[in-house]
Amino acid sequence: MAKRGSSRLFLGLVLAAIGAALLLARMHVVSQGPAVLLAIGGALALYGVFARTFGPLVPGCILLGLGSGMLLGDRGVEGFGVVRWQLLGLGGGFILLFLLALVLGLGLRWWPLVVGGVLAGVAVLPQIKGLFDPQVVVAFRTYWPVLLIAAGLYLVVRDITR
Repeated sequence: MAKRGSSRLFLGLVLAAIGAALLLARMHVVSQGPAVLLAIGGALALYGVFARTFGPLVPGCILLGLGSGMLLGDRGVEGFGVVRWQLLGLGGGFILLFLLALVLGLGLRWWPLVVGGVLAGVAVLPQIKGLFDPQVVVAFRTYWPVLLIAAGLYLVVRDITR
């Protein structure tokens, strides 16, 4: 395994990733914007994996999510807009962050899973709402803050009883 904080490892990953991104953009496989985001995100994420540290994983997974969302948005599917692809990709990046931290033993960090779930949910919610009765959709849109109140009260009660 690589030595923690190895600057040669980081520089090597960044150079290889940027070179791959530029080559893919020159070959017109991927647009330059998503390619650069994917390359830098991949380099940071790989560095975080090799060094077994959470710090570079965060920006790496965020950039991977943004880049994949842009790439999917460029190749979009009818009825699923570019912005929704970007939200879905970004949500996937946060979920990847949660999974990598879990697999690497960097501690159980729930916040990336929550953020990723919310972003992915916002991206696919317009597709899902067509499956439900319109009255249920209106009721949920009206009363969803009750879920926030319940979660807040749960945290307060849990903190007080400890």
